[in-house]
Amino acid sequence: MQIANLAKKLEAVGLTEKQAKVYVAALFLGPAAVQRIAEQAEVNRATTYVILAELADMGLVSETMEGKKTVFIAESPESIDRYLDAMGKEIAG
Repeated sequence: MQIANLAKKLEAVGLTEKQAKVYVAALFLGPAAVQRIAEQAEVNRATTYVILAELADMGLVSETMEGKKTVFIAESPESIDRYLDAMGKEIAG
């Protein structure tokens, strides 16, 4: 239930429902492959790739290689504050 609550809070600050689910899943899993994140978030794997790219553009996730496998890592929740601050400055002009 904690995961769902956090996802709802992220939606309230501007993330889409799927972006919030994927970010929270990545946050709770730690370094993980797309398949695990997609399963945890209950989002289609192909869609999860697209969402992870969007979240990476926002500075909310990063990717790295573990052997031959790409894994994604959620940035700390403080990165959401930085993203929101940047968006506020962009809107303000």
